[in-house]
Amino acid sequence: MAITTAAGIANGLIQPIEFLCYNFSTQQTDNTNNISLAGPIPGTMAQPSNGIDGGTVSGPLTGTLSYPNPTGSNKTYLTSFSASVNNPSASDVQGTLYLVDRLWENSGIANVGTEQAIAGVQIPARDVNGTNNGVGVYAALQTGTSSSGLRTWTIKYTNSSGTTGRTASTVQSQVTSFTSGQFWKFGLQSGDEGIQSIQSVTIGGGVYGTLTGISLALFRPIARLEMKQVGKTFTKDAFNLGMPIIHDSSALHLLYQGNHAVLGSHTVAGQIQLSQG
Repeated sequence: MAITTAAGIANGLIQPIEFLCYNFSTQQTDNTNNISLAGPIPGTMAQPSNGIDGGTVSGPLTGTLSYPNPTGSNKTYLTSFSASVNNPSASDVQGTLYLVDRLWENSGIANVGTEQAIAGVQIPARDVNGTNNGVGVYAALQTGTSSSGLRTWTIKYTNSSGTTGRTASTVQSQVTSFTSGQFWKFGLQSGDEGIQSIQSVTIGGGVYGTLTGISLALFRPIARLEMKQVGKTFTKDAFNLGMPIIHDSSALHLLYQGNHAVLGSHTVAGQIQLSQG
């Protein structure tokens, strides 16, 4: 039964889920990091290792924010999202924290300038509408080790309407020398509402000097939290969030997009609150 009242939220609350992502570094303004790779709470997320064709991802997994699936026909809703960001060597640190559900990932992308085929694995039924069509699902490239070079990455994908051969490139700024855990998002071809599966990836503009540990991910953004001041806790409640549904067995993890060019050891700490009913 859907939760439609404040009383329903209160009655369905489960234990808050804490997180602490420690000692990660941003590299330039607007870069995004997968900070769940930093850990340590609720654990340190592992880099993918399932090969070029990849596979689906479902929770609970080490490093993801785990929760019990509801009973019967009940659903899980995000009702609170709070966090703070700190850096001991800088006072001007701001950023946006994203809660996302990872649906698919791969590994084993080669450092070559030719198109690399990927078998289109169907995502789990956890898009915005609770189906495997891919509405509201996006792609990103995740770095596994430090490397150097500035290139354009392009994917071919099937969109949420089932149309194949769609193309998209990375849209976020990159840095010439990058570290592990960078999370470069792809755009969508005009008119598309999401990605159902990926068919290939291509490095454009020449290969890298060295490149290992690069992977792709398909993910659904669930919520975002703007942290506009260092050391202060910011919170969004159920009404600010719109109570998005967290589908059963979601692999919830955290992304951080810095609105600054401050390097060094950042720490993000906070919690999410879920309600079931």
